Amino acid sequence: MINATVRFETTRAAQPLEPSDHVLEIDGEILLLGEDEETTTAGTIGLFLVSLSTAVEAGFSALEVMDSHGETADFFDLYDDAGNWSDLVTKQFPDAFDSDLLIANRATVKPKYRGKGLGIMAVTTALDCFSRGCGLVVTKPFPLQFEGWQSPDWKPPQPLPRGMTKQRAFEAARKKLENYWARVGFRRIGKTEM
Repeated sequence: MINATVRFETTRAAQPLEPSDHVLEIDGEILLLGEDEETTTAGTIGLFLVSLSTAVEAGFSALEVMDSHGETADFFDLYDDAGNWSDLVTKQFPDAFDSDLLIANRATVKPKYRGKGLGIMAVTTALDCFSRGCGLVVTKPFPLQFEGWQSPDWKPPQPLPRGMTKQRAFEAARKKLENYWARVGFRRIGKTEM
């Protein structure tokens, strides 16, 4: 059995005055404790906790809050203009009452530690710590090895199989990642990438 922990770090304004102050950025390290009591960083996790309920009370719109961070803007379609869940969400998740949102933005595990369930452990730990009061927890699965893949200069980390296009390789990797996150309980929202 692996002795693993996740160390989270975040910073928040004492008096949230801007829309971005209602988006809490959470960074985490996946740590392994060795027999010699030394810790090794096996990976990282990044999340955003969008406190839309407090933002709306402070007079900010859902658009202002979601647009205040580049990484959260992609999730604005989950809300309507008033800051309530959009029809897209309410049809599929009728029990999503609270308007706060937890976004699992990124999880990485170093190659030598993969296949041990550390990514799922880290996300599950994050959900235990930060999802209370959230109406929805979302992610947009994206295989990180394909960052920048649409650029003509992009080179795959490993050669693509003969006859495999970049597009097909990307879609296969994204589908594999979607299946991985389904093990935690994530389900596709409508026909979106979320």
